[in-house]
Amino acid sequence: MSEWETLTHSPEGVAQPGRLGRCARGSGSDAGVLEHGANLAELGHLVDCGMTPAEAIRAGTHAAAELVGLGANLGTLESGKLADLVVTDADVRRGVTARAGPRAVRMVFQDGRLLKNTR
Repeated sequence: MSEWETLTHSPEGVAQPGRLGRCARGSGSDAGVLEHGANLAELGHLVDCGMTPAEAIRAGTHAAAELVGLGANLGTLESGKLADLVVTDADVRRGVTARAGPRAVRMVFQDGRLLKNTR
């Protein structure tokens, strides 16, 4: 595999900040890498490959929205944007997969509406 293929087609290459210059990195795909709905596990893999938890979360939110041209409508928590949000009791800054199971979910918002509240 060439260095370019390693950098662009391996988890280690994709997660290494700076190796691809100013290349944006997003997360969240239906490409068959992980089972559908396993986005949190995907973020964990990015951390395992060298991203900080904050960088991985940004890859799965803001960066992903920007990469598909939807940054004006979603990807960050701002007034007027679509709001799908999961609130957990875990401190994801310490580890994105910490307490990642359904029991850790405290609230779920979809389109700005509260769907689940266990508090």
